[in-house]
This record gives sequence, C-alpha cells and structure tokens, in this order.
Amino acid sequence: MKRIHDIFDEVISIRILVLAHQKLKKKGKKALRKAKAFERAFCRNILALYFALKNGTWRMHGYKHIVRTESGKRREIDYSSDWGDLVVQCAMGMTIGKRLLASLIDDTFAGIPGRGIKRAIRRMFRRVRAIPESLPLFVYKIDMRKFYQSIDHATLKAAIRRKVKDKRLIALLDVLIDSYPEERGIPIGNLMSPILANFYLNPLDRAAKNRGLLYYRYNDDVVALSVSKEELRKFKDEAHRIAAELKLEIKPNEQIFPISRFGVDIMGYVVQRRRIIVRRKSERRFRRNARRFTERPTAHLARSVASQWGWLKIAKSGSRLFKNCVGCNIENFNSQCKEILNHG
Repeated sequence: MKRIHDIFDEVISIRILVLAHQKLKKKGKKALRKAKAFERAFCRNILALYFALKNGTWRMHGYKHIVRTESGKRREIDYSSDWGDLVVQCAMGMTIGKRLLASLIDDTFAGIPGRGIKRAIRRMFRRVRAIPESLPLFVYKIDMRKFYQSIDHATLKAAIRRKVKDKRLIALLDVLIDSYPEERGIPIGNLMSPILANFYLNPLDRAAKNRGLLYYRYNDDVVALSVSKEELRKFKDEAHRIAAELKLEIKPNEQIFPISRFGVDIMGYVVQRRRIIVRRKSERRFRRNARRFTERPTAHLARSVASQWGWLKIAKSGSRLFKNCVGCNIENFNSQCKEILNHG
C-alpha cells in the first residue's frame, strides 16, 4: 500500500482554497449567491479559513436536515450550508480526496470524476459480452443496509491512519468525521462523504479483484460475476466477513443466479449477455414524463425529457422507446425544445 505523506500544507494552502472557491461557484445560481456573499470580504474570509486550518481551530458549522424522495426512496440528507465549510471540503477533495480515490480499483463508480453510470454500465456490458455464450455466467448481487448511516467512525479513522501518515492531516480529517454527532454515519450532503464512503469499502473491492472476479460497485450496490458459482459462494462468505469487520449489514435480498435468468439489474438498467435494456420501473417513469410533455409541452418538461434521453440512449431499445413515447426522434425533439425555450 502506498502511503500519503506530508500534504497538509498543500490541502490548506491559500491557492487551493481560492481554487476550491472558484470551482464551487460553478455549481448553480444558489452557489453563486453564496459565493458573492463570501466575496464581499474575500481576502479576510479566505485568510480566516487558512489560519483556522493552520492553527487547528477550524470546525464544521451545524448541519441542516432535509428529507427527499428520489425514485420512490426516502433519503435523509444532512449538510452544512456554510460557504467556508464547502470551500474547505472542496479543497480536501482536490488534494487528499484525489489521492484516496487513486487507491481504489478501476471498477468502483459513483462520486468519482469520470466514473458515472454510463461508464459503469458500458464497461460491465463489454466484459459480459466478451464471455462466450457456451460458458455459464453467474451473478452475485448485494447492497448494504443504510450504508452512509452505518459507516463506523472508529473503523473509518483506522483505515485513514493506515493510508495517511501526516498527523496534521489526520487531525483535520478527524474533525470532519466527528462533526457528525454520532459514532456511526457520515452526512450524505457533505462533499467529502462520497470519497470517504468509497474508500471505506475498498477492502471489499480488493477482495473481489484478488479472486479474479468481474466486479462492479456503484456506491454500495455490488455486482460480482463469474463462470464458477462456487467462486461466488466463496466470495459471498468473504463479503460477509468484511462487512462484519466494517460494521455494515448486507441486505437479506442477496442472491447468486445465472445471468440468463434476470440479467444484472443495477443503476436503472438490466445488463444481459447481448444487450442493455431499461429497468421496467425506469421505463414507466419515462413514459409518464413523455406523456405529460406531449400533452402540454413546457420548458420544465422539455428539460426533464431531454435529461432522461441522456440516460435512455445507453439501452439498445432507447431510440425506439423515445420515438414511440415522444412522437419524434431526438433531432426533431431538440428543434422543438429550442422553440419552447425561446418562447419562455
């Protein structure tokens, strides 16, 4: 394992803090408003952050709590709205965060620049398609129960200490982790949380790769594939052991099955041996959205349908589904959208 040494001064440097501020400004109108408020006394605020970090007195502000329902799932989100907190976390992500992510395997996705759903699905499909159909192919699929809420602070700190050998940086990471007022859990809304969460599950990723399995993880959704069911059974036992060490719980709906039975249902798609199809629930959501657009084409619905096309086009039947639901191909839809947006 390659250790991380002596980067605290880089993490808290004024140059990195300014770059983090500029990067955050690009995240929409709400971020821009907060950034402009911060810039009214920019030099004073940046210097205050720098000296607080250098002296070890920086602390996260209190968290706000909201509940959102996404794709039928209820998510509790805690986040700090303080701009200084966001700048510090972004600076950490640009420095120590990059180094932590560099230690992960290539088949870990989500929360990592350049490793989104499209890359994950296409990479999985290419590997699955390369396996001759004459060979059986089995799937082991699991996910963790309340993953972010279950991350144990002591276990996460121990993993960081094995990787990071900079005492001042360890102390800063401890402040961030301990800012969540429980012994377990990291806030979903923190900028550093996806990085820490991915790093936390790295032992599971490494175990799968050491066994030579085809393996993909998107957040806490895990898929392992092999031509040997016995190998997957062995990995299942190891996954339970690692989860226990990390103080996580694997949901009881785990199973090992031939890919020809269900395909790999993950990230809104179903990956089969020769094609990618859209998950039925996701398809129903798109059909409903497209129907609303055709009945009453508004700018809001146009943007919604356009964003769904970016997800839909990965599937083999995506173009046909889009045309059947919207009544035209994507080129004509884009022309129609321009007229709608120009008129309001």
